[in-house]
Amino acid sequence: MKNDIRLAIGFHRHLKVRKLLEILGAEGVLSLIILWTYAAANRTSGILHGLDIPDIAAAAEWKGSPRKFVGTLTRLGLLDKNPDGILEIHDWKHHQTWIFFSDARSERARGAASARWRPAPPKEIPDARRMRSACGVQCPISFSFSNSYSFSPGRGGGTPSGPPRAALFAFRRTAKNRRAAFGLGGPGRVV
Repeated sequence: MKNDIRLAIGFHRHLKVRKLLEILGAEGVLSLIILWTYAAANRTSGILHGLDIPDIAAAAEWKGSPRKFVGTLTRLGLLDKNPDGILEIHDWKHHQTWIFFSDARSERARGAASARWRPAPPKEIPDARRMRSACGVQCPISFSFSNSYSFSPGRGGGTPSGPPRAALFAFRRTAKNRRAAFGLGGPGRVV
């Protein structure tokens, strides 16, 4: 929200302001401050685009000659001409930083608010089957894991059967054979 401007404590002692007071009087200094408040509300970049000399004097509520007012501000360095020939307030970005970046802050806040209140996109449910092509040769066999196992009768009330169990037994058998080949234990002995 743009409802104020910064004014330095030593504003009235600044050389440019004292010269303005000598040339245009107290009305000139007041019109300068009014011009700054106009810029804060309507030209936050400090560039007075679209305003000619009479418009600038009217925005500053200057009652005298518009050319004298704008000419004095330009000569004193309170107004500058940018490379495009448009008048702008001297060092506006430096002295009125809060105003200068207010539009960018508002835009960021709008984006943050819309992101906060926008419904979240549905989360994607991972699908392991899509990854089979990424595995290539490393995953030649696909196992189907499920919560329902079939039991075959045997000692101890039965053992689960199915691809996961078979793969586990195959791994154990090859591990036993490797141990036996290196003399770390026979096929009947688990080390």
